[in-house]
Amino acid sequence: MSRLGRLGLALATALAVQPTLACDPSELPIQFRQGELAIGLYPGACGEGGQPPACLAATSGLVVEVTAPAKEGDGADEVLRRAAAISHYPGIRYWSDTRGRWRELVTEAYPLDSAEGGRLAAADLDPETLASGRPAYVFLAENSPAGEIAYKMTARRPDPDRLELEAVNAHPVRFLGFTIFAPGEYAFHHGLSRRPDRSGWDYHGSLTAAGCGNPLVRDKAISFATRMAAIAGYLLGRAPENPPERVR
Repeated sequence: MSRLGRLGLALATALAVQPTLACDPSELPIQFRQGELAIGLYPGACGEGGQPPACLAATSGLVVEVTAPAKEGDGADEVLRRAAAISHYPGIRYWSDTRGRWRELVTEAYPLDSAEGGRLAAADLDPETLASGRPAYVFLAENSPAGEIAYKMTARRPDPDRLELEAVNAHPVRFLGFTIFAPGEYAFHHGLSRRPDRSGWDYHGSLTAAGCGNPLVRDKAISFATRMAAIAGYLLGRAPENPPERVR
């Protein structure tokens, strides 16, 4: 049997035998620092009164949370503008824990006209249209086993002092022919809020990945953390030169 065939068989066995395996509490939580970014990995099971995005509604999963102050002079408009600039995504780099080096997070990105995926002529989304709350769809080819993903992106401005931005997989994500994330199970949440003293803005973001029985979640949790940190860093206009440093 070829190496690819053995990998597919192993993945199929893992999905069939361990569909509801919970996160190993001996491994989580884990905390990192990367420049101004504070990064935490947590099991995604909801406790009493837990609310997304701090936890998943599913029985198990993974949550990566990132917090950081926005750069001086930056605010919701700047973050939304960066989110809408899809053509800049291939410039985002992340630290590959597996390879021990920096890699491109996204190799190709462009807007779609719908969830079904016709490519738009424009290279980027319109920030004002995105700010209106209308869903936008984007295609990303990611440097990960998840590969090519169509995301539904939605922005909300509940008030002038807050921005909420969400990107979730619009279609099933498959690897070697197997569904690893159903629609909505791979989600990025970004929040920006102005400080009460109006001295600046603070960022809080999270990545939620459903199903710790999923081998990609169970075995490569740290990779999800470094990817989320890279996206948060891009939105905040930060490009850390050093890899994430584990602090706990």
